[in-house]
Amino acid sequence: DCAVASLPNSTMPDGISCGTFSMEMPLQGIEDYCKRQSVTICSYLQSALAETLCRFTREAHPMFVTVSNGRAASNALQHTMGMFVKTVPVVRTTESGTVSDAVKSIHRQLLQTYENDYYPLTAMVEKWHIAPQILFAYQGGLYDGASEIANAKFIPLALDTTKMPMEVITYPHDGNLCIHITYDGQRYSHQDMATFAQAYAQVAMSMAEGQ
Repeated sequence: DCAVASLPNSTMPDGISCGTFSMEMPLQGIEDYCKRQSVTICSYLQSALAETLCRFTREAHPMFVTVSNGRAASNALQHTMGMFVKTVPVVRTTESGTVSDAVKSIHRQLLQTYENDYYPLTAMVEKWHIAPQILFAYQGGLYDGASEIANAKFIPLALDTTKMPMEVITYPHDGNLCIHITYDGQRYSHQDMATFAQAYAQVAMSMAEGQ
């Protein structure tokens, strides 16, 4: 069982179609933890997000969605240029145990989900009548000079609407981790997102100190 994670609507939303909030937090502790535990930073950050959503929504098993490169369906796609990105669900499943238990649970879940990402999210939405509200993505390598494409120039897009009510994008930048949130300003306020991002950063840093 799981519940689609969604933050309560603000009593004083911004009143705009698309708002943004960004902040940075230290990355070194998270990197060290992930190396010790043999998990990816992406898995770790999604585990931290699940724990944060658990506190904000009071749901034991909150569900959000993330993205996969969509190339697991065929080995031929590993060296094919194209847009194969898929949207896949993530669910917090652990309620007790150590930080390591929670992080590795999400890590194992993601590995299994990525292997089956050819199954469309639209089919899940139709079958179980779910409407994802929060999207997470980790853009490791795009903003820290480690791009796979030599001399590539990244041009950010100016969006006037959100794909989902809340999108949490994280990426390394100058030794820190940037948390960038795009949100529906008709439902939420800038202060809501600041509060959430700060709580998320605190959870992520605290977990890195655990075992």
